[in-house]
Amino acid sequence: MVAIVTGDARGIGGQIAMAFAAEGADIVIADQLDEAVAAPVAASIGASGRRSMFVHTDVSDEYQVRAMVDRAIAVFGQVDILVNDAGTFSQLAFDQIDVAEFDRVLGVNLRGVFLCSRFAIVGMLERGSGIVIHRVAAGTDRRWVSDSRETHRWDRDGALQRQQGRSDRLDQGACPRGVDQRASGSTRSRRGRFSRI
Repeated sequence: MVAIVTGDARGIGGQIAMAFAAEGADIVIADQLDEAVAAPVAASIGASGRRSMFVHTDVSDEYQVRAMVDRAIAVFGQVDILVNDAGTFSQLAFDQIDVAEFDRVLGVNLRGVFLCSRFAIVGMLERGSGIVIHRVAAGTDRRWVSDSRETHRWDRDGALQRQQGRSDRLDQGACPRGVDQRASGSTRSRRGRFSRI
């Protein structure tokens, strides 16, 4: 089993990657941060007896995403699971946001999910099985945010759902709401500890 987790160099994404490794998956760590930041996650995956590979990836860049998926297949043979965890938001007040900042946020949170899903599902459809998970942020008190909730609404009634007609097992999911993204040693939820997907 091979899982790509975007934005998993640290934080929630790192915890998701380690949880999948604990369940027997090899992990592709796809993140825009430096590889050194992902070293603790990679070490934990290795300690669980699984393999990991870091691929520096800007999920808003079509060519980088395509190259990341191609490299994952070249090294591990296939991709069984995609977790779209990479996300960002603006630190600016709404009336201070310009078009470039708006495009930056949507580039990661919407275009990034489209690109990763678009290229990862090709092999899934060919095999007739695969899982795509969108991590949904909820319960936020941010002043302005465009996160994976928007992607979920776009995708729920859109193209990826229609692909299920071509596969017996092409599923989607979302993590529980209320996750504390500041957690470092563990990933916690206000409704209980989130330990496994």
